[in-house]
Amino acid sequence: MLTNCGDRRSCDDVICGNNQSCINGNCYCLDGYEGPECQTIAAQKYVGNYTVVANCFQGSYIGAPFDFILWDGAYPNRITFGNFMNQGSVDAFIYTSPANEGNIIEFAVNRGSFQANVSGQYLNNTGAGDILLTVQYYFGSQYGECQLTYYKQ
Repeated sequence: MLTNCGDRRSCDDVICGNNQSCINGNCYCLDGYEGPECQTIAAQKYVGNYTVVANCFQGSYIGAPFDFILWDGAYPNRITFGNFMNQGSVDAFIYTSPANEGNIIEFAVNRGSFQANVSGQYLNNTGAGDILLTVQYYFGSQYGECQLTYYKQ
Protein backbone atom coordinates (compact mmCIF):
# COMPACT_ATOMS: atom_id res chain seq x y z
CA MET A 1 0.00 0.00 0.00
CA LEU A 2 1.64 3.19 -1.15
CA THR A 3 0.68 6.64 -0.04
CA ASN A 4 1.60 9.62 -2.10
CA CYS A 5 3.33 11.81 0.43
CA GLY A 6 6.78 13.26 0.80
CA ASP A 7 8.59 15.76 -1.36
CA ARG A 8 6.52 16.07 -4.53
CA ARG A 9 9.28 18.13 -6.18
CA SER A 10 11.34 14.95 -6.49
CA CYS A 11 8.76 13.77 -9.04
CA ASP A 12 8.76 16.95 -11.14
CA ASP A 13 11.10 15.49 -13.77
CA VAL A 14 9.99 11.86 -13.49
CA ILE A 15 7.71 10.33 -16.09
CA CYS A 16 6.15 7.07 -14.99
CA GLY A 17 4.58 4.51 -17.30
CA ASN A 18 1.04 3.21 -17.44
CA ASN A 19 -0.42 2.04 -14.13
CA GLN A 20 2.36 3.78 -12.19
CA SER A 21 2.67 6.72 -9.84
CA CYS A 22 5.72 8.69 -8.77
CA ILE A 23 6.55 8.79 -5.07
CA ASN A 24 9.72 10.48 -3.84
CA GLY A 25 11.28 10.32 -7.30
CA ASN A 26 10.53 6.63 -7.95
CA CYS A 27 7.83 4.98 -10.03
CA TYR A 28 5.68 2.37 -8.31
CA CYS A 29 2.77 0.27 -9.49
CA LEU A 30 -0.71 1.48 -8.63
CA ASP A 31 -2.66 -0.80 -6.30
CA GLY A 32 -3.81 -3.89 -8.15
CA TYR A 33 -1.02 -3.86 -10.72
CA GLU A 34 2.31 -5.64 -10.57
CA GLY A 35 5.38 -6.59 -12.56
CA PRO A 36 8.47 -4.73 -13.73
CA GLU A 37 6.38 -2.41 -15.93
CA CYS A 38 3.17 -2.67 -13.86
CA GLN A 39 1.56 -4.40 -16.83
CA THR A 40 -0.03 -7.31 -14.94
CA ILE A 41 -3.37 -7.13 -13.14
CA ALA A 42 -2.72 -8.79 -9.77
CA ALA A 43 -6.35 -9.89 -9.25
CA GLN A 44 -6.04 -12.54 -11.96
CA LYS A 45 -3.61 -14.67 -9.94
CA TYR A 46 -6.08 -14.94 -7.03
CA VAL A 47 -8.96 -16.38 -9.06
CA GLY A 48 -9.72 -20.02 -8.36
CA ASN A 49 -10.91 -22.65 -5.91
CA TYR A 50 -9.26 -23.05 -2.53
CA THR A 51 -9.10 -25.47 0.37
CA VAL A 52 -9.16 -23.52 3.65
CA VAL A 53 -7.18 -24.64 6.69
CA ALA A 54 -7.68 -22.73 9.95
CA ASN A 55 -5.40 -22.34 12.93
CA CYS A 56 -7.33 -20.47 15.63
CA PHE A 57 -5.60 -18.88 18.59
CA GLN A 58 -8.85 -17.88 20.22
CA GLY A 59 -12.37 -18.96 19.38
CA SER A 60 -13.06 -21.44 16.61
CA TYR A 61 -13.25 -21.38 12.85
CA ILE A 62 -16.84 -21.00 11.71
CA GLY A 63 -16.29 -21.28 7.98
CA ALA A 64 -16.43 -24.00 5.38
CA PRO A 65 -13.32 -25.97 4.40
CA PHE A 66 -13.60 -24.67 0.82
CA ASP A 67 -13.92 -21.24 -0.76
CA PHE A 68 -13.46 -19.63 -4.15
CA ILE A 69 -12.24 -16.26 -5.35
CA LEU A 70 -13.67 -14.33 -8.28
CA TRP A 71 -12.64 -11.23 -10.18
CA ASP A 72 -15.28 -9.40 -12.20
CA GLY A 73 -12.77 -7.33 -14.18
CA ALA A 74 -14.16 -3.98 -13.06
CA TYR A 75 -11.33 -2.99 -10.70
CA PRO A 76 -7.75 -4.27 -10.84
CA ASN A 77 -7.42 -4.10 -7.05
CA ARG A 78 -10.64 -5.82 -5.97
CA ILE A 79 -11.45 -9.54 -5.72
CA THR A 80 -14.42 -11.34 -4.20
CA PHE A 81 -14.25 -14.22 -1.74
CA GLY A 82 -17.24 -16.40 -2.63
CA ASN A 83 -18.25 -17.51 0.87
CA PHE A 84 -15.88 -16.06 3.44
CA MET A 85 -16.40 -17.80 6.80
CA ASN A 86 -19.95 -18.75 5.75
CA GLN A 87 -20.91 -15.08 5.43
CA GLY A 88 -21.49 -15.02 1.69
CA SER A 89 -19.50 -13.02 -0.82
CA VAL A 90 -17.06 -10.43 0.49
CA ASP A 91 -14.98 -7.94 -1.50
CA ALA A 92 -11.29 -7.73 -0.67
CA PHE A 93 -8.76 -5.14 -1.74
CA ILE A 94 -5.32 -5.82 -3.19
CA TYR A 95 -2.51 -3.42 -2.39
CA THR A 96 0.75 -3.34 -4.28
CA SER A 97 3.97 -3.43 -2.26
CA PRO A 98 6.99 -1.18 -2.92
CA ALA A 99 8.49 -4.25 -4.65
CA ASN A 100 5.70 -3.89 -7.25
CA GLU A 101 3.93 -7.08 -6.22
CA GLY A 102 0.16 -7.15 -5.68
CA ASN A 103 0.47 -9.43 -2.67
CA ILE A 104 -1.21 -7.52 0.18
CA ILE A 105 -4.89 -8.18 0.94
CA GLU A 106 -7.16 -6.31 3.36
CA PHE A 107 -10.88 -6.23 3.97
CA ALA A 108 -13.53 -5.88 6.63
CA VAL A 109 -16.83 -7.70 7.05
CA ASN A 110 -19.86 -6.28 8.84
CA ARG A 111 -22.81 -8.66 8.55
CA GLY A 112 -25.15 -8.28 11.50
CA SER A 113 -23.72 -10.30 14.38
CA PHE A 114 -20.54 -11.13 12.41
CA GLN A 115 -17.79 -8.52 12.20
CA ALA A 116 -14.24 -9.15 11.07
CA ASN A 117 -11.02 -7.40 10.13
CA VAL A 118 -8.83 -9.34 7.75
CA SER A 119 -5.30 -8.80 6.49
CA GLY A 120 -3.05 -11.12 4.61
CA GLN A 121 -0.77 -11.84 1.74
CA TYR A 122 -0.43 -13.87 -1.39
CA LEU A 123 2.25 -16.54 -1.10
CA ASN A 124 3.93 -17.93 -4.16
CA ASN A 125 6.47 -20.09 -2.32
CA THR A 126 4.56 -23.27 -3.16
CA GLY A 127 4.18 -22.38 -6.81
CA ALA A 128 0.41 -22.75 -6.56
CA GLY A 129 -0.36 -19.29 -5.21
CA ASP A 130 -1.62 -19.77 -1.68
CA ILE A 131 -3.04 -17.03 0.55
CA LEU A 132 -2.37 -16.48 4.25
CA LEU A 133 -5.00 -14.42 6.12
CA THR A 134 -5.14 -13.19 9.71
CA VAL A 135 -8.74 -12.79 10.87
CA GLN A 136 -9.93 -11.04 14.02
CA TYR A 137 -13.67 -11.39 14.41
CA TYR A 138 -16.70 -11.15 16.63
CA PHE A 139 -19.59 -13.53 16.06
CA GLY A 140 -22.21 -12.25 18.45
CA SER A 141 -20.32 -11.91 21.72
CA GLN A 142 -17.70 -14.54 20.79
CA TYR A 143 -14.27 -13.16 19.90
CA GLY A 144 -12.03 -15.16 17.62
CA GLU A 145 -8.63 -14.82 16.06
CA CYS A 146 -7.58 -17.25 13.37
CA GLN A 147 -4.94 -17.66 10.74
CA LEU A 148 -6.46 -19.04 7.55
CA THR A 149 -4.37 -20.61 4.82
CA TYR A 150 -6.06 -20.80 1.44
CA TYR A 151 -4.49 -23.55 -0.65
CA LYS A 152 -5.18 -23.10 -4.34
CA GLN A 153 -6.58 -26.17 -6.07
